[in-house]
Amino acid sequence: MALSVVALLCAAYYSFAQYSFDVLEEGYFLTNAQRVQAGDMPFRDFNAPYTPGVFYLYAWVMDHVGPNIVALRTLQIVGRGVFVLALYATGRHLVPPFFAALPPVIIMAMDTVPGMWSLHPGWFTAPLSILAALCVARYLRTGKARWLFLAGLASGGAFAFKQNLAAYGTIAALWLLVVCESQLPPLWRPHGRHQTLPARRVRWAVVAARRLTQGAALFLLPATAAVIARPYMSPLVAALLVVPLVAAGIAAWVVVRRSAVRDVGLGRWPFHGWQHEVAFYVRPAVLLAGFLLVTLAWFIPFFNALDYRVDLLGPLVGKIDQTGYYLGMNPPTVAHARVVFLALGLPVALAVLGVLGLWSRRGLALLVAAAAVWVVLEARLSHGWDDPWNAVDALVDLRAWLAGAWSALGDQAYTTYDLVLYLPTLAFWGAFALLLGRFRLRGSKLDLNFTAALGLLSVEPAPHGLVRLWFLVAGAALLLNQYPRMDEVHMLWSGGVLLVVGADVLRRWYRRVVQLTPRFAASPVSRGWLKLSLLALPAMAVLPMVYYRLEGSAPIFRPAAGTVELASPEPPYGLVRMDVPGDTSGVWLAAKDALIYQQIAEHLSAETMPGEPIFTYPAIPGFYYLANRPNATGFNHVFPGMASPAEQLEMVRQLERVNFIVWDDGGAHYWVHPGDNAPVTEYIRTHYRIELFVGPYAILSRRAVANWGEPLPYFLPTTGGGAASGGR
Repeated sequence: MALSVVALLCAAYYSFAQYSFDVLEEGYFLTNAQRVQAGDMPFRDFNAPYTPGVFYLYAWVMDHVGPNIVALRTLQIVGRGVFVLALYATGRHLVPPFFAALPPVIIMAMDTVPGMWSLHPGWFTAPLSILAALCVARYLRTGKARWLFLAGLASGGAFAFKQNLAAYGTIAALWLLVVCESQLPPLWRPHGRHQTLPARRVRWAVVAARRLTQGAALFLLPATAAVIARPYMSPLVAALLVVPLVAAGIAAWVVVRRSAVRDVGLGRWPFHGWQHEVAFYVRPAVLLAGFLLVTLAWFIPFFNALDYRVDLLGPLVGKIDQTGYYLGMNPPTVAHARVVFLALGLPVALAVLGVLGLWSRRGLALLVAAAAVWVVLEARLSHGWDDPWNAVDALVDLRAWLAGAWSALGDQAYTTYDLVLYLPTLAFWGAFALLLGRFRLRGSKLDLNFTAALGLLSVEPAPHGLVRLWFLVAGAALLLNQYPRMDEVHMLWSGGVLLVVGADVLRRWYRRVVQLTPRFAASPVSRGWLKLSLLALPAMAVLPMVYYRLEGSAPIFRPAAGTVELASPEPPYGLVRMDVPGDTSGVWLAAKDALIYQQIAEHLSAETMPGEPIFTYPAIPGFYYLANRPNATGFNHVFPGMASPAEQLEMVRQLERVNFIVWDDGGAHYWVHPGDNAPVTEYIRTHYRIELFVGPYAILSRRAVANWGEPLPYFLPTTGGGAASGGR
């Protein structure tokens, strides 16, 4: 059933693959893939913050099928299918199908397709990272080391496309193997009770090395997060990304201290036998072996092609200026708290009704009777009115109220738009509270019974609670992918595991209510309503994004138009195929956008020679792909801080052989500010003039200097009206 649903989902995505084009995101990856086709290399010939796998994959596909956007989007569809299936399988380790389906549904509701595809490597890295987490969970349940090796292979594959998610997931797995080693399944059947050496000092040294490694792991995980987020550290960033890792470390340390394994002759530092001590180092080695097997297979030839230049590998390990990448989150508001309160209040209210015995057929009958009395009273009161009221009017009033509520939602949808960004964090703290929720009193002190809470006394090879702890830690580590761009797009790839943890919280709450309320347990209808009420919070969090997605995708669902005037002043324009020199897919676009892109691409193709470089500013690299012309510089996006002063001077030198520049007037006000990239913008201002305006874009050229001798203004004038206009 899961495979069938995923196949249907992929088919639905494929039906959208022939729509829309994004000159910023899609253009970035398409252009870099074409540079790889031409023999350029990431880090050496062009700037890129990602590991190079995605560029080489796209270049390989275009070598076989040509410059076709739909073919590359098909790879993204496969990535989405694997992502949904892996996330569902991860949820099935903890919850039944209904709750396991909830995280994939939330992710797909948040997705930007069909409005924007982007061709981002996150859709390859995220499913592989989820599979790695799933493999670790399988190891915890089966005790078979091959699952650790497979987890390393999955993480290595993810690292080839995007380094941060893969790195965070691998670090979390190593953390678990080191910190919770006393609760992990044995790698082999021990021979004899304990294998020790006579030398007590040797045993002390071995145990001390193990304890120091565990202590370092507990410290390094949150410390790594703090170092990564340090440039834009704030109380909000710390609370969302650092504090959860600290909390997980504290819980795990207490779990280790409460281990059911007894000390053996060394007081509070137990020596468990040489086989156990060797396994402590073998488990991480098996995981890293899988990771390195994949990574070294591509890195060695890649590094060789770079002539072993270590200075070029900074972006590979995340050494980038975060100025142009950082996008913070808004702090929680009263509106957020109100939505959370209402969403959580619904299942609580139903549970209270069930506990009080009011959730029954008799209670529903009383509600129906009360509604009948209300209708009769309203009808009698309206007899003296000019327009008497009746039951049909009640339905009309209900429809009007619902329409008004939807209209109000449309007006206010964006007030809680970023609530979905807090959903994984809410899931973390809910699961954390349940994880540590079982306690008992010993004397006068409150003693948290973490051992019992995690099920460490179970006879199973891997305790069910340890899997919960793993998903909690892995989810908190993968959430670091939100930094530095803490937006809803990156949440698609960062929050999946924590959404699984949240589904487990809902399921455990549901099971507890059913246990306490026999009426719920006896009635499938009542249980169904209770399950639906638990969906209120994720639904209300995701609804603004769904509203935005439908609103942004509206042009795709307009009927196609045969012919459209170029200067049509008002929508709707219909849909037309984008016919440009650089692409063979002929995707459908809103006619205004299609005609703008087509006119710019045709103008650049007609006025330049094949292979002649052009330049776009600040972030519209799609025109390199559409016009089939290379970028003269190494930067497709010129965000603030992305190019160093020396690199900007090199860009100025490279622009000396460029005759045409496409300037995004809106982007020049949105992405950058006056003073950013000053050497580049000043060179453009003094050496180019406006040749043609096409929609929001200005085509600048050197030859226009003869017609317009004075320098360009610092802010280009924006034209209004039609889809394209000529002149200055």
